[in-house]
Amino acid sequence: MPITYTASAAEKTLQNHAQLQQFYPPLTLEKPRRSPMRELISTVLSHRTTHADEELAYHRMLETFGDWAGVAAAPTAELAHAIRTTRWPDTQAPRIQEILRRIKAERGEFALDFLAE
Repeated sequence: MPITYTASAAEKTLQNHAQLQQFYPPLTLEKPRRSPMRELISTVLSHRTTHADEELAYHRMLETFGDWAGVAAAPTAELAHAIRTTRWPDTQAPRIQEILRRIKAERGEFALDFLAE
């Protein structure tokens, strides 16, 4: 026989939450492991790419161009070469540059630290 619920979805959710808290302590959020800019650019680089290759591409990119301003201003083909360990670097390079240019235009700097607040 199917179970019939009479409580609203919100009430059921709160009841389930209360039951789970009896068995599992609340999670404590620790400081993010990486900066918001790093998370954003790493997300682009990681699409259908192993973590090791994404990390290598990220480090090569910044070693080659120095900082976000350098990445944004770099010749797109050179950026694609720097991130060549990722899948589809020729697609990712112009996307990364467009993301960086938009952040600079909207925020006045290459930073997303306000997201951490």
